[in-house]
Amino acid sequence: MALLKDLTNFINPSTIDDFKATISKHAGPAQGNRFNVIFTPPTQTLFNLDLQNIASQALSGNFGFNDLINDPRDVALLCESCSFPGMRLNTTEYASNQDWFGTNTPTGFNTEPITFSFLLTNDYYMKKFWERWMASIVDQKTYLVAHDDTFKTDVIIQALDKTNLPIYGVKLIDAFPTEITAVALDNRSADELTKLSVTVSYTEFKPEGAIASLLGGVKSQITGSLRRLI
Repeated sequence: MALLKDLTNFINPSTIDDFKATISKHAGPAQGNRFNVIFTPPTQTLFNLDLQNIASQALSGNFGFNDLINDPRDVALLCESCSFPGMRLNTTEYASNQDWFGTNTPTGFNTEPITFSFLLTNDYYMKKFWERWMASIVDQKTYLVAHDDTFKTDVIIQALDKTNLPIYGVKLIDAFPTEITAVALDNRSADELTKLSVTVSYTEFKPEGAIASLLGGVKSQITGSLRRLI
């Protein structure tokens, strides 16, 4: 009986010690609040063209050269939430002459858009940032659509450990915003933070391990820095 019990526990571990050992073996539970997003937005969104805001900062004495260029790292710091993409297989029902019932056969897969939530600062930086990006895709006067190369970019989403090193990452290939939600204004929300949600579509996504995601993030940051200098 003891042998049967040991064999059962081996096949189907169910004790608290088994659970603790499994969690410990896989480096502990994942923490959803430790993440990072890396954007390398189109060049036209990097420049601060808000002349009224620039003039206001100059009059207040808080204007500097860096105020002329939007730092993509600010996007990551102001990102409150996002998600890793899911995947859904497309299937079609198939039944041969010998079958009494149909079977689902995979034919491809679909990706789902990702929604990012951002904190709005008092200069509405995030709203202006994403509005400029969307305006670069479809001209609001002529309705002409720009070439893909001018508005699509890669976005990296990383899960971080307690030391802020990536443990898992996903790269969204050819990403671009498709929707900016309305911003609600309410007299009763004086003590609440104002937020903005942005939906981003992409061609495909590529899961990345810890090292690949770390190197990809560094490369993306370097690319963003070079764009700011050009």
